[in-house]
Amino acid sequence: MLLKMAFIKEGLGDITSAQYYLNEYYLATSNDQALDKMKQLAEANSLEGYDHSDATYLFTLYHKYYSQIILSVIGILVIMLVVLVVQKRKFKVTPYGSLVIILILLAGLFYLINYGSQYEKGLVISDHTFVMTAPSSGSEILDVIKQGHKVDVAGQTDVWLAIKWNNQRAYVKSRNILRINNW
Repeated sequence: MLLKMAFIKEGLGDITSAQYYLNEYYLATSNDQALDKMKQLAEANSLEGYDHSDATYLFTLYHKYYSQIILSVIGILVIMLVVLVVQKRKFKVTPYGSLVIILILLAGLFYLINYGSQYEKGLVISDHTFVMTAPSSGSEILDVIKQGHKVDVAGQTDVWLAIKWNNQRAYVKSRNILRINNW
């Protein structure tokens, strides 16, 4: 159904919606042909943000299985704590190697819980979208972009979304961006 919707939207000239449905199809199936079609549509319409590499694929897997990764780290941490207690009771010596591993796992778990899930993408859904230097209508205009571009969303301030545009932090009105799942 998602492929049919993408085909219909492409036929109607609504490239942004076609990209959205292709993205959803890719997330559901991991079919590389959907990525190829998204890249083809992006190149034909001079859109940015549709580059795909192995690193972005691994990043997508990370976000897709984020909760399972957290649970796995917690499980490993519990196992290491049990091993630490058993070693302490059996040998009457604190095994510093296990303690260091536990501290590293705790630091990693802290990072994953607090900062690890903050990754979002968005599609520009309005033509003539103003990309600003600051979250204010009075700030300098960096660029005026058309719909269909895919951007990294870095946060939100009131009605403004912080995005990455041309390798710098910029702002657009949130009504001009459709937040999407990651790929």
